[in-house]
Amino acid sequence: MTSDQAGKQYAPFTQLPPLAGLGGTDASAIQLPATPADVKSSVQQEVEPLFQMARKVIEDHDRWISAAQDEEVNRKERQELLRVAAEIPQDTQVTMHFQLPTGSKVTEKMQPTQTSYEIYTKAFQLLQQEREFRIKVEGAEGEHFSKDVNEANFHLSLESLGLKPGCSYTVIVS
Repeated sequence: MTSDQAGKQYAPFTQLPPLAGLGGTDASAIQLPATPADVKSSVQQEVEPLFQMARKVIEDHDRWISAAQDEEVNRKERQELLRVAAEIPQDTQVTMHFQLPTGSKVTEKMQPTQTSYEIYTKAFQLLQQEREFRIKVEGAEGEHFSKDVNEANFHLSLESLGLKPGCSYTVIVS
């Protein structure tokens, strides 16, 4: 098809009113490419910015996906840490189960910073009589802990004696 034939083929379209914002639409303003190579280079110039924009969108999306995956990994790590922290006993006190010579039992919570003298004082109060007695602290089930409480260690804190917060111990008063 020659360019003269192409001009006649599109002649009815050249008579249409112009769109708002565009220039005139007379037949002389329309230039058809002379060869397919002209079309290719013209299209390539118009399409290349679109492909660049598409590449940028894909790169941005890949970065977003990567950041979302990293955040998911971090979130799971934080949840695991919270689960572990929830399993740690929150009791900061030492539970003491006093067993008296009469067979009665009394439970007392004490701070790890309190001294062994305070164990002695509590035992004295529970006995309600003035007599000589001995005190031995033993660990909870599964713990091999045994410590005599006497004047030599009255100044030591429960923690210094080896008693741990959140654990229970039996105080045998004899």
